[in-house]
Amino acid sequence: MTKNQITGDNNGVIHNMNRKKTNRLTDGALITGIMVIFSLIGTFVLPIDIIYPLPAIILAKRHDFKISLMAIISAIAITTMIIGVQAGLYYICLYAPISSVMAFLISKDKKPSFVISAGTITFILSFILIIFLMQLIMGVSFTEQMEGVFKETFGLQESIISKFGSIQGDTELLKETYNTLIETIFNIIPAMIIISSLALSALNYLISYKFSRRLKIDIKPLEDFSKFSLPDNFSIGMLIIIVCMLLLRNTNFVNYDILYINMVYLLSMVFFIQGLALVRFLFIKYKVSKGIKILVVISFFLIPIVFTIIIFMGVAEILFDFRKLRRRKIK
Repeated sequence: MTKNQITGDNNGVIHNMNRKKTNRLTDGALITGIMVIFSLIGTFVLPIDIIYPLPAIILAKRHDFKISLMAIISAIAITTMIIGVQAGLYYICLYAPISSVMAFLISKDKKPSFVISAGTITFILSFILIIFLMQLIMGVSFTEQMEGVFKETFGLQESIISKFGSIQGDTELLKETYNTLIETIFNIIPAMIIISSLALSALNYLISYKFSRRLKIDIKPLEDFSKFSLPDNFSIGMLIIIVCMLLLRNTNFVNYDILYINMVYLLSMVFFIQGLALVRFLFIKYKVSKGIKILVVISFFLIPIVFTIIIFMGVAEILFDFRKLRRRKIK
């Protein structure tokens, strides 16, 4: 090999390295811009910031976590300059942690279940931090702020009813129903935070995977939902929780009633998800038509009894293993 050939090869390598570096920085700048747009739309128009981690995840997997972290920091800095310190603090505390954690773990090819679990825990902790900072810096109680929103909504509904000349009893009934609803929502806020965190993490992972196929980057796929199953030791864990609740019942350590309501809500949602997995399994097994699938999904929202049936299907699946998933694991 001549000296000119060696020099040419070296120049080619250097050129490729420079091109990769340029592409990396260009993609980083593009993702930064997208995340800023997400934050602006999320603040003023629609809650699109629920997929705020998505661009950071794609960037981390396409290049590396370092450039993704730089994009997150840059996007938050720009958002702070445009909207203000409060908005910047909101994104720093609530969305930067989950974006960073999920981007890092996906870039390291961790299992989807582990990534989603880590994202869920991170978002829960971030939400608690936001509530604490609202109280500390702004002097605003989270529950008081929520109560103010509900009261404003109720005042609007009450004015609409009065304009249409409804019976006085209707207004009183609405007020009573609304107060009961507010009390229930306040009681299950902890459970709602957990479920919302799980949903947000799973949604971002799922959309990231869909985009990765188009962009030809390798993100591990989620297992088909029909094969979703709670851990084998879930029943033992549930038994431990019940025993702990019984022990706490006669203490002043926690509010037992609120704890009970949250546990019931969480377990209902867990069994509902398990029931949905069984429903999807049956759809696939019996080749149910698309029209019937749509009708069943619509019925979840229109017919309350269907929601209850799905919950009982989830409980039955845990007890009897209709899909034979546990037997397959043993083999």
